[in-house]
Amino acid sequence: ADSMAENDTSTQRSRLVFGRLARGFLHRDWATVIIELILIVLGVLIAIELDRWNTERVKVAQEDFYVEWISTSLGESVARGERSLVYLGESIEAATWVADRLYACDLPASDYQMFADRLLAIGPWDYADLDDAPLIELRTAGNTEVSRSRELRRTLGELEGVIRNHRAGIRNLEAMMRENFAQLNLMYDVRYFEGDAALRSTFESLCESPELARRVAFHVRGYIFFRDFSSGLIEFMKETRASLPVSG
Repeated sequence: ADSMAENDTSTQRSRLVFGRLARGFLHRDWATVIIELILIVLGVLIAIELDRWNTERVKVAQEDFYVEWISTSLGESVARGERSLVYLGESIEAATWVADRLYACDLPASDYQMFADRLLAIGPWDYADLDDAPLIELRTAGNTEVSRSRELRRTLGELEGVIRNHRAGIRNLEAMMRENFAQLNLMYDVRYFEGDAALRSTFESLCESPELARRVAFHVRGYIFFRDFSSGLIEFMKETRASLPVSG
């Protein structure tokens, strides 16, 4: 009802303005004609400016929403990535220790159980990644031009490119790690690690196989690659987050 009343009022005003303008032409009252034309032009310009202001206000609100979301996502991803670095560091240390003992084929009796535990722990890996849900929604929703700043658009584009390349490298590395892990599983069995005598004989039989030492060393290199990939991505995510124009 209010909208209809406003439309009626606007229509009446338009009729009054154009009525005065018509009478001015009819009576050749050029001063009135000029004034009315000026008023019409000013009204149109003000309406255009108000519409532009409202559109910009909506875009700013959208941008603030996405920037806040992306910043939060980056912060959470960095925290998860740093936890993965700790895990990878421990895995590198343990697997390197195993590889060194296998290459040397020398292990004190007190370390048999440690060798078994560390050998059986080889396999899982972790790495940093980005929860890019806000970037995906930003793109699929058709809001890629929501950014007021060309610099911000460039930053988000770079972030997407880095994530894409990072995941491509990770996929290739994971495929090799899975294959290597499958081969490792064929070379030993957890049932062999029962009792001191079994531990000793198992180690002696394992160190006679240079292939096992090479496989373990390959896994170490895989851990190191995951760590280096993750470290680079984490630093980039930190820099990107610091550059975002987060309000407040």
